[in-house]
Amino acid sequence: MTLPGVFAATTGIRDGNRLPSVPKFQISANATYSFEVKDGVDGHLTASFQHVGSRYTQPVTRKQPAHLSCTAFRSVSASRPTLRLRLT
Repeated sequence: MTLPGVFAATTGIRDGNRLPSVPKFQISANATYSFEVKDGVDGHLTASFQHVGSRYTQPVTRKQPAHLSCTAFRSVSASRPTLRLRLT
């Protein structure tokens, strides 16, 4: 469905296009490894990966390329607060 005139220009909705800002494909994965540092203190290493597929932007019907983002962090937890360091 293509919207009439000015609405099509401002919303970017065109026949055959996906909805604005909706990626064609998206997936994410997380993994955490936990280990004992010493009695009562645990260490954790976590990695996260996210792939976002191509998408059309609004209001202009430009196609944005796919991208991949990765995040990693480590943490130490005891019976009290948890300390975390994040790298992106």
